[in-house]
This record gives sequence, structure tokens and C-alpha cells, in this order.
Amino acid sequence: MDRPHRLAQYFAQLMYESGDFRYDREIWGPTPTQQRYDTRTDLGNTLEKDGDGYLYRGRTGMQLTGKDNYRQFRNWCRAAGLDCSDFVKDPDAVNADPWKGLVPLFYWDIRDLNRWADEGDAETITKKINDGKNGLAARFDRLARISLVLLGYRADNVLQFQGRPVRGRRCRTENPRCDAYGARGTHSGRSGTAGDQGGAGHRGEAGPSTGNAAQPR
Repeated sequence: MDRPHRLAQYFAQLMYESGDFRYDREIWGPTPTQQRYDTRTDLGNTLEKDGDGYLYRGRTGMQLTGKDNYRQFRNWCRAAGLDCSDFVKDPDAVNADPWKGLVPLFYWDIRDLNRWADEGDAETITKKINDGKNGLAARFDRLARISLVLLGYRADNVLQFQGRPVRGRRCRTENPRCDAYGARGTHSGRSGTAGDQGGAGHRGEAGPSTGNAAQPR
């Protein structure tokens, strides 16, 4: 998480999953979908309807869900030399510091999401986090707004970021990442949407691609 475009992708996903940092656990009904989590063996829960779905419901901003994910997080922490609780025995412990902040990083790490962040592929990131494309447009929106800040755009650069090339003049972003920075003549922006790798004419290192706040993995 050492480059701005990676942070943009990371925070866009984390904001969506946590309902803009308002929720640190899954909103439980249970809904019909949540009832099925009780027997989701692909998440490490048992075949019996014994309450595993609720016990290992989504927690932390990234909504860690399922017994296997709690086990993997415990093992990841211990492999890093951290003295953590047994989250399988005490899943609520993941919502205590510092584990609450480490869960999203763990999730990002084991799924190698920096690879897709480097490609500006937020849609694939969404699929790997949510097993689908829930709230894709909302994730794109957060990514676009975060990228405007982290990648050095000014408020009057929104049109360029949205993919509308500025022709006949040099780039006014004062952003060295822009292909036309310091150049004369036509801005090198290419037409597209806010999802086109950070916008028109900029080697945007974050690009919206598009998923359900406080919902399970």
C-alpha cells in the first residue's frame, strides 16, 4: 500500500463495505441470503444449521465473513509474529484494536489486490472482495472522488478527470503524472469515463471499475 493509486482503490472499497466507515459489523436480519450462510461450507461453516452464519458474520470495515476467513486472519497475524487472539474461538475480537485495522489489509494482501490496483481494474477488485459486482457504481463514485485528492487533481480538473479532453492547450493540472504536463498544444487526454485509469490524459494510477455495504464476503 505504498503508492497513491493503490490507496485510492483500497479506500474506495473499504468505504463502500463499511457504509462510509459507519459500520464495523454486518447488519443482520437475518435475510434469506444470511440464513444460507449458516451452511456455507465454502466459507468453512458447517453443513448443520448450528449458528455458524451468525457467529462468523461480517466484521470490521471489510466485513470479514465465514469461519475459514477468521482462521486465515488468525494464521496471517501469527505468521507475522503478532500475538493475537484465536479469532475462530472469539470472532468478536477482530473488532478490537489493532486487528480491526489489520483485517482489511489482510484481505487485500492475501488476494493480491495491488496487482489489480496497478492495472486500474476496480471491477476485478470488487469481484474478489464481494464475489460479485454489488454496488459497482457506488464503488466507482468513491474511487473517483478519492483519486481526485490522492492523485493531485484540483477542483477545476474534474472535466479532465471525467474523460473530456481539453484540446488546443497545455494541461493545467500541474500534475507530473499527466502525459501533457509541460507540453504545448493539444492535451493528450483520451475520451472515456471516470473509470478510464484516472481520467483523460493522465496516467491515472487508479481507475474506477466497479458492489454492498456491510454485506458478507
